[in-house]
Amino acid sequence: IHKYHLKGEKAGKVEILTDRLPGLPDNIKLNDRGNYYVGLSGSRLPNTWHILEVLAPHNIFRKFVSRLVSMVLVPAKFVNQIFPTDVLMMFEYWCANLEPIAHLTPPYGLVIEISGEDGEILSSLHST
Repeated sequence: IHKYHLKGEKAGKVEILTDRLPGLPDNIKLNDRGNYYVGLSGSRLPNTWHILEVLAPHNIFRKFVSRLVSMVLVPAKFVNQIFPTDVLMMFEYWCANLEPIAHLTPPYGLVIEISGEDGEILSSLHST
């Protein structure tokens, strides 16, 4: 997560607030204490694997998945523009959001609070 300074002596400068998150950031909100709530998707849980961690070191597999999704998504979008139907819209959403891959990971919600000063994790909320 990068922090962009709008005012003060650091105005216009960017710094890395944190690069050690236990998942992928998916929404950031400033709280009244100057800290940030960060919703995480794809949380990294102990003693479990995550599909992104498996694919990350292998460039050829990432490209394959990306191109496979594009090969399916582009024609679906085209047909959906000409003959829009609920089924095609659901299929387009399903492909664009990688729903088949999402089901390979355990459902888990995680929100963390990180310090606005140094990016340290202060607290967390977990789903069960």
